[in-house]
Amino acid sequence: MKSHPSLIQRREYLESILKHEVRAEEMQKYENMAKTNDLARVADILEKGAVNRRDFLKRTGQVALAIGGGLTLDVLFKGCATIGFESREDIAKIKWDANPAIPVPKEGCYVGWHYDISPMTVGIYRALFRKLESSDEEILINKHYEKYYGQGPAVHSFSNRLIGDDFFPKQICEGAYNKGVIPLLRYYFFPDFKRVAKGDYDKLLIKFAQGAKEFGKPFFFVPYPEANIVSRFKDVHPWAGSGGKGFNEAWKHMHDIFEGEGANEYAVWGLHLIGLDSGQPFSRFAVDKNLVDWVGFTVYNLVEQSGGLDRSFYELIGQQNVYGWARLRYPEKPIALCEFGTSNTVGQGRWIRNAYKGIKNMPRIKLVVYAEYPMFSPPDSTVISDEAKPYYKEAISDPYFIGAPVPFLEKYNRV
Repeated sequence: MKSHPSLIQRREYLESILKHEVRAEEMQKYENMAKTNDLARVADILEKGAVNRRDFLKRTGQVALAIGGGLTLDVLFKGCATIGFESREDIAKIKWDANPAIPVPKEGCYVGWHYDISPMTVGIYRALFRKLESSDEEILINKHYEKYYGQGPAVHSFSNRLIGDDFFPKQICEGAYNKGVIPLLRYYFFPDFKRVAKGDYDKLLIKFAQGAKEFGKPFFFVPYPEANIVSRFKDVHPWAGSGGKGFNEAWKHMHDIFEGEGANEYAVWGLHLIGLDSGQPFSRFAVDKNLVDWVGFTVYNLVEQSGGLDRSFYELIGQQNVYGWARLRYPEKPIALCEFGTSNTVGQGRWIRNAYKGIKNMPRIKLVVYAEYPMFSPPDSTVISDEAKPYYKEAISDPYFIGAPVPFLEKYNRV
């Protein structure tokens, strides 16, 4: 088994980069790996180098951002760290390896929205799950969004945590389509990975897949949200701290069931990982490229949870290494920010404005879901404050960001 450099060694290495003292042969090693197209190995090295110790991040965030974005060390040394990740022209040439049921925007990015649907939410959001046989509540939720922002989101994200995992929420999805919105289902399937892979829950999964097939319209399907989350979040994510053991087998088994029932014609599969602040190594959860369509991440600026660190969107992307890892591990998969947001603080509006500007410089990101969670301990609620709402509205009004109604859904609504 190969031994990897210790955290101290990596720290010293990155600090030497900052001081322009890195040896030429060390630079060349990484360059050669990239040139020989050993992208998976580069991705793993970058992941192991993204240490989340607070003092380390403060000093090396810009270097991690540049390397994670694909810049060469030579370019970095020349002081060109402001160069974008990739040009839109480069991205436009990619033939996306993703289910075409939901087209990947050639130019721009879908605007998504998530409001946590759980016992901790109130009002119309909880009511959604009291009336499972009606799409009216989903319509009402999207009207709530339109009231403040003048248009609906292209994608509305919701989870099944409260309603159970044994039936497909057809009526809720119909309500989204009624508003020209793509539904995104974050599928919490609680049984043990090994038992899922063994087939102990096939009857339940087959029923769910048949419901998806019966719905007959495209939807984002995100099983095991934040699959790599660490064990302290086990109360919400039963798979937390798994180390990835059994995950790939469970994922494949579920995907095979959908395939067998014909549901994959409509299900657009999304892998959802969380950054290294709260996540286990991405590589342990890297499913086969033929079993996933989009690669998604959680990116939050939670000031209280991070011990007072108020990090910009660029700092988070670099330190968490999400963009760089996805680009190298899954070069033909679009990237989604499945959960994204910032603490409800005085600077929330400015953070949001700057983040959406940053997303425009990262053209692999084709979906960004702002998640409004009220349950984080104050001041880490990510609910958009009244003061920040104008900033958010301005950000998503940019023509680059695609809202509702989504044009390709019209053909399904005419049926």
